[in-house]
Amino acid sequence: MPSFSKMTLEVVRPKRMAALRHLEKTQWLSLEQIGEIQLEKLQTLLAHAYRHCPYYKSIFKEMGLVPEEIRSFADYARLPLLNKTKIRENASKILARNVGRRDALENSTSGSTGVTLDFFSDRKAADLTNALGLRANRWTGWEIGQRQVTLWGASHDDRTARFYGKIKYKILHRKLFLSSYGMSKENMIDYRYRINRFKPWLIEGYASALSLFAKFVKDYQLRIHQPRGVISTAETLSPHQKKLIESVFHCQVFNRYGSREVSGIAQECEKQDGLHIFAEHVLVEVLDENDRPCPPGKIGKIVVTDLDNFAFPFLRYDIGDLAAATDRVCSCGRGLPLLAHVEGRVWDVIIGANGNRLIGTFWLVSGVRGIKQFQILQEEAGELVIKVVREPSFSEAEKQKLLKNARSSCGERMDIRLLLVDDIPQTESGKYHYVISKVSPFL
Repeated sequence: MPSFSKMTLEVVRPKRMAALRHLEKTQWLSLEQIGEIQLEKLQTLLAHAYRHCPYYKSIFKEMGLVPEEIRSFADYARLPLLNKTKIRENASKILARNVGRRDALENSTSGSTGVTLDFFSDRKAADLTNALGLRANRWTGWEIGQRQVTLWGASHDDRTARFYGKIKYKILHRKLFLSSYGMSKENMIDYRYRINRFKPWLIEGYASALSLFAKFVKDYQLRIHQPRGVISTAETLSPHQKKLIESVFHCQVFNRYGSREVSGIAQECEKQDGLHIFAEHVLVEVLDENDRPCPPGKIGKIVVTDLDNFAFPFLRYDIGDLAAATDRVCSCGRGLPLLAHVEGRVWDVIIGANGNRLIGTFWLVSGVRGIKQFQILQEEAGELVIKVVREPSFSEAEKQKLLKNARSSCGERMDIRLLLVDDIPQTESGKYHYVISKVSPFL
């Protein structure tokens, strides 16, 4: 069956398969050779944006630059950052004038804050971005045609909603789509039954959905089919979540990082010593609060350039995420550059009364039992609100452990309020947002 799927894709998606064969070769090039590919694509994109996108033409004119003067990545770093506010204010001027409406596909993301961002994707880049996903899947040991389960939230990503989609995904791609909306006990019982019957080789899903489902299986001591690999994507994967998912599915969990705006960005390979940047498709910078490059190991904000979206160029786009760069070379032999780890969103950073910058959530919930879901909110410096959906085992003693963790990390002077709630709503895309900070230094 895998060979049938591959042969069929060669017929119905020849450009995608050609792109995959190309990417399978370029991943083994040296870092310098991959950089040359990036620079060549970047220069072509800049010339296009200057000629056809009024927004970028005005940026170049304000700086007294022309694209031909950008001969290195250091030259490119002179351009100002693009962010969501600038996109909302200038979307019509970013849209390329020479791109037909059929090739400029309307797209949007609700983002982790729930604020919608409307933009355009380039239809001509779809074969490449899909091929990047296939290549990254193969890093887990999966092969085209082997069964997959996708635990996802965004309804417009469910290609099985229509009859043709059901046939294509079940017979050709051999993929089962499960919705992350409403992860109720009844739904998860059904998901377990369908996964055990389908027996997927690979499971992919939101980090929060995968960890909630894994916790359900573990708490009720249920039998679950063991895939060969799990890909966690679309959200930050904490060490605690990774350990939980691995303990339930008994396989490697691969962390993938991407966004709706630019598609795939990076993923762990089998060595799991960092996330390989999909450098044939994106240029990634890690910058500090002052927009200067971070040294290896220091956490900074991710700025990404999509090298393939000519319909709506994302040039030096501050995507709203945090990561640590590294100058290590992976022992797998691939020349693709690495991110050491992705830490979360820029609005995930909690500032303690003691000055600590706290990223992620493990510092809060470590060793605490009886928490079904939680959310941390910081709207003012020196204040913290913790929302908890509790289970029966969340006793007064566990509550005190939670508060002790918070004060130990944030300082005794931190004003902490604990709210017991019945539910923490998902974002529009079906994700859970665990941390919301309005005092992050990266905002």
